[in-house]
Amino acid sequence: MAFNPTAHRLGICTVAVLTALGVSACGSSEKKTAPSAYVSQVCTAIGGLLRTMETDGALLSKEVGKLRNSAEGRAALSHAVNSMLDAANQAVAGLKAAGVPDVSEGKAISKHLIGAFEEVRSLLINDERRLAGQQATAGKSTAEAAHQLAHDIENSLSSVGASLGQLHSAKLSQAASTSPACQALASQGGAIGS
Repeated sequence: MAFNPTAHRLGICTVAVLTALGVSACGSSEKKTAPSAYVSQVCTAIGGLLRTMETDGALLSKEVGKLRNSAEGRAALSHAVNSMLDAANQAVAGLKAAGVPDVSEGKAISKHLIGAFEEVRSLLINDERRLAGQQATAGKSTAEAAHQLAHDIENSLSSVGASLGQLHSAKLSQAASTSPACQALASQGGAIGS
């Protein structure tokens, strides 16, 4: 089966992110970011990652049937993983740049959200290393390797969703409901989930 990030998994991640924006975390003396600015930055950062995963997954899925040899397969997989890793790095940087939301438990919310997406990034780093060290896909077809990558990402996003689904903040939920970036992310999740 070719790599194709499932609509279900990306939809779960989108819902989890929007739910996490309703999180309560511990406050601190750090400079606080207004809830509306925070959710806008978070949704923009995460939306970029999800769009990249969807686009690269669909492209890889189309390419798998056209590949002539295992070297082309490794190159296609490597390109997809590198692109997703770049997007994950940008998402984590964007989450860090968003700062700490000015809500109860804001520091914990920020830390938890960043940590969840650092896990996705770590998975992609491991996949990148595995692909770089792989010889002519010894015994594995490109489709099998792509399927494993999709499975790894799916599990990672499900884990993010489960982790973030425990967080709630009325202020962040309210801000997300009026943020164009969050509305776009929610509709992306809806479109992905259909």
